Amino acid sequence: MVIDLTLGGEIFKHYNYLGFMTPYCTYDAGGRLTIASEFADALSGLQEPRRIDTSAIVEIISRYHCFADRTLIQGLSRTPWMARPDATGTEWDFASLPSHGDGVMPVEDVAKTLFDKLQTEILAYCEGRSTVGVLLSGGMDSRIAAGVLDCLLKTRRISANVVAITWGMEQTRDVIYARQIARRLGWEWVHHPISAEVLLNNIAETAKRGCEYSPVHLHAIPQVRDMEGLDCILAASYGDSVGRAEYSGRHLTQLIPFEQHTLNWFKLLRVGIYKEASRGIAQDVARYRTLFSRTMDYQQHEIDQQAHYMRRKLNHCMAVINEKIPLLHVFTSPDVFGFMWSLSPQVRNDLVYKHLLSLFETELADIPWARNGKPYLTQGEAVDFYPSLHHRYGEWIRGELYEVIREKVLSDRIERLNIFNMQALASALTINRKLARKIQATKMDEVSIWLAALADFVEMYDIQGFDSHQTLLDVVNGTVIGPLQVAGLALTKLILSRQ
Repeated sequence: MVIDLTLGGEIFKHYNYLGFMTPYCTYDAGGRLTIASEFADALSGLQEPRRIDTSAIVEIISRYHCFADRTLIQGLSRTPWMARPDATGTEWDFASLPSHGDGVMPVEDVAKTLFDKLQTEILAYCEGRSTVGVLLSGGMDSRIAAGVLDCLLKTRRISANVVAITWGMEQTRDVIYARQIARRLGWEWVHHPISAEVLLNNIAETAKRGCEYSPVHLHAIPQVRDMEGLDCILAASYGDSVGRAEYSGRHLTQLIPFEQHTLNWFKLLRVGIYKEASRGIAQDVARYRTLFSRTMDYQQHEIDQQAHYMRRKLNHCMAVINEKIPLLHVFTSPDVFGFMWSLSPQVRNDLVYKHLLSLFETELADIPWARNGKPYLTQGEAVDFYPSLHHRYGEWIRGELYEVIREKVLSDRIERLNIFNMQALASALTINRKLARKIQATKMDEVSIWLAALADFVEMYDIQGFDSHQTLLDVVNGTVIGPLQVAGLALTKLILSRQ
């Protein structure tokens, strides 16, 4: 849908929330912004050729998502983070981002303040809604959101039916623990299984939406999108980053510069293409550091993570639900994340959730954490032997989906873009399949299924590539260096898994 900017106030109502799902934008011939919520609509309004963006390709292969506002098509962007169109419809009006601070207070007080602010946030989201969905896993962030919502219901500040929604394979911790939580809270529980068939369908779902993330990150999101009878769905995917300052399992103080590991992985791209693409990547990172500068490294790392990783990977996957059902991200209002950012990172730790759990109307702390099978922050052995992984993506990609993926990756649709080292691609697929052993996806698994989606994307939207030629160095990379890198990474993972 193309958005009329005269009605844009409602569309950009929450533009200063971390969870705002930034739409697409282009400029018309008169220099005025054109905003579209869906990729196909945005692409139809593009005034220039539909040419692939090589910087975006490198970003996705390296980090599994685009950086900044980039898409896979030159000239087509996402609207900037924390921005809305100004009154003229030609420039951007940026929000005043909450500052990072070094406040210190007892963890009990942090938890109580956060609890109050989360109640206010969820109340605003749910007020007037008769049936509310909640994405519920065996993790802690969704449990915190569920506990806060339960408090609002039991204190009669909200009156709504609640449907808890979980995806994953049967007999895995996420599914088992989520079901226990839903039953204890007295909520209806809906389970969407994950299978190789679901993953295969996500290739087409990814291609249709611009191919900005790997299909493995869609899980059962399309199935959730198609549910009926829900007025909204609450998601708590931002909980760990805001509530505990944890990004992909690392505390904020342990993060490395965002642009590290942005490489020509496994030599999958031609040397000349990668060299040119690298300039655009550096510009993406630098531009946001200029827009939202911070004085300390950890503060800048957090801005990088939110503006690029959380927004461009997690949030835009979840936006698929928002196509049919309003999706509302808990922990993302400025009042909530601004409070947590005002604190010293040493105060933002696992204990915040422990004390939050103690404030709930219903006991939820004794139900184990899916990450380790133990009640949160307790010692000892896991209480069960159920898998912590709710899928078998790596096994499926290297197994029953392998031939479908390989055909797409090595197709002329990919080759005619003239940006990939096709010998390196073929070798990487073969070696990864032979050497990888874990049921979870390897880096090459995730890249390969994304490339399969890219092949469909190129055909679906008639995307153009470049005039480039393979060099002698590309031949060496494709036959020697790239295969060695794939084998080395696979063997390293195998050795570490046996220690």
